[in-house]
Amino acid sequence: KLDNDLTKLDNKLDETKKELTAKLDQLTADFALLISKLDKDSKKVNKKVNKNVNKKMTEMKSTLDKDKEEMKAHIALVSTDMNDIKANVTQLSHRLEKIESASRLNRQDDDLDRQAEGQV
Repeated sequence: KLDNDLTKLDNKLDETKKELTAKLDQLTADFALLISKLDKDSKKVNKKVNKNVNKKMTEMKSTLDKDKEEMKAHIALVSTDMNDIKANVTQLSHRLEKIESASRLNRQDDDLDRQAEGQV
């Protein structure tokens, strides 16, 4: 009877080993499938992230280029304004010289008139 019980236990143990081995094989296959799916998902996410990053970088470069062009235009306007200011300053300087010259001539005329009056 003991041999019979041992044989039954041995058979039961073999059956349990087979079941556990089958379950382990199934878990291994499931795990491999999960890793493969995660790898694919990771690649998709990376591709999407890279696409978004590239899109953002392109937008930023476009904005930077636009800002750069606006600054060039602004600098050109400022340069034009500066040239206009220089021209106005030059004109005013010439006018001031004419006014000073006319003022000197008027003083000289006045001095001559006073001298002439004094001699008369």
